[in-house]
Amino acid sequence: MKLKRSDVDASEAIAQLQEGARIIDSCTPNDVEMNFVLVLVHGGSMHRSQRNRLRTSRVRFRCEAFPINTARCGHQGNLAQALAKSSKR
Repeated sequence: MKLKRSDVDASEAIAQLQEGARIIDSCTPNDVEMNFVLVLVHGGSMHRSQRNRLRTSRVRFRCEAFPINTARCGHQGNLAQALAKSSKR
């Protein structure tokens, strides 16, 4: 999970999530089954181009590409919805 303030730079967020995935992969044995879900939680509004870039981007983890789910801070249930809409678990 990545927490961002109001202005989200999609390129920076994707790079940070990818690095987090690399660290998790290096710290866990390959034979351990994991539920891997990416969520970027942000405050305020997000520019349409940044939101679209995040929606179409994927983060590689153990030879699979995972989507980046987004949720907005301050709204009850947003995190649960972002976790629920993950297409890969």
